[in-house]
Amino acid sequence: MKYAKPNMMIRPIYLILATLSWNALAATETTNQAEDNKTQENASVEEKIEIEDEASDTAPMSQDEVLKKMQEAVQALKSQNSIKSEKFKASLREQEEAIAKIKLERTLLEEELKLNHLKLQASHQKEIQLLKHQKELNDIKLAQSQTETTIALNNAKVNEVESQSDFKAIQTELATLKIEQQQQYFAKKTATYLDEPLLENGTLVISDRRIALNGVITYETANFITERIAFFNNLDNKKPIFIVIDASPGGSVMAGFRILKAMEGSKAPVYTVVKSFAASMAAGITTLADKSYAYPNAIILHHQILTFTYGNLTDQRESLESLEEWWRRLATPIAKKMGITLDAFIEKMYAETKSGDWEEFADEAQKLKWVDYVVDHIEETSVLIHPDHQNDLALGANPNPQAPKNRQYQSVLGSYPDRGSRELPQLFPYDCFYLHNPDNYYKAQ
Repeated sequence: MKYAKPNMMIRPIYLILATLSWNALAATETTNQAEDNKTQENASVEEKIEIEDEASDTAPMSQDEVLKKMQEAVQALKSQNSIKSEKFKASLREQEEAIAKIKLERTLLEEELKLNHLKLQASHQKEIQLLKHQKELNDIKLAQSQTETTIALNNAKVNEVESQSDFKAIQTELATLKIEQQQQYFAKKTATYLDEPLLENGTLVISDRRIALNGVITYETANFITERIAFFNNLDNKKPIFIVIDASPGGSVMAGFRILKAMEGSKAPVYTVVKSFAASMAAGITTLADKSYAYPNAIILHHQILTFTYGNLTDQRESLESLEEWWRRLATPIAKKMGITLDAFIEKMYAETKSGDWEEFADEAQKLKWVDYVVDHIEETSVLIHPDHQNDLALGANPNPQAPKNRQYQSVLGSYPDRGSRELPQLFPYDCFYLHNPDNYYKAQ
């Protein structure tokens, strides 16, 4: 925006002031000059009177002549005064005309100044209006831009919501597909709980209240089994609990007795199930259970306690006394269930084999009361997840699984060791092994 220069409005004021000063100065000079002329004329008249007086002194005049001359002088002065008065009036008129002219010029200059001020003000108002108009245009553009931005943001949000909806739909579809794929790994049924698990058709129905006992019986095995017996009792102390033995050669007498005492103290009945092989301590647990079940071709083996002893004769004698006491405590209940004495039980062992390893198939063991029921079929109602997929679920819950430090504890969960020789776990003092080890596969530490 361009503004008028300040001196364009100030210059006329300077001109007016200069003109007024000049005219006033000229009027003052004219007045002074008229007074000087009057003074000079008066001086000239006085000089003439003095000259005439001097002449009269030289030539005496009559009174009439003197009066006449004085009248002539007065008349001359009047004439001169009249002329001077006219000139003064004329000069005064000229000054008044000059002053009137100056006033008129001043009035014209003031009007011109007002006109210029009005023009300048009008120009400023126009520029202000232009600025206001420009501001209104800018405000409109800004509002339009904000509206467009809001619309763009709303469109972006809508697109984002649509994208999220699409993404959620895809996720839902993938989850549905995953669920559908996983459903094939899950049986669409629940475990069966029966107070009398043996059906009339000879099928044994096992619920999910089952505990696996496999491999050598150790302290860890005892912990594993006794904790689960306690848990199932706390969950329901009426429904039966199953200890399922696929294959176990026996193990620690102390650990085995802990399992037996947990079975005896359980309010819920604890049943044993032998599918393949139960020897030594595992056979004792089978025989002394509330009820025991086995496949016809499962093998039950009883024998005397096995020991790995060392030391002098006194140490050996003390170890033998401890072994005999353990054997009495363990074998007496088994012989009692068979309906014979402990000595008769031992005699029959060695009557069967010179090693004393008395083994029988389950259908024959049933006659000896080593096992209560022989079953043709076992229905595992707790196997509701595909075994191959079960490992994937375990990995999903624990993406960084660590192999168990003790392979023996792993055998409790159902895995079987390779057939390389294996060291037995170190026993507590006064403990011993009740273990079937005909090929010396297990080695004492």
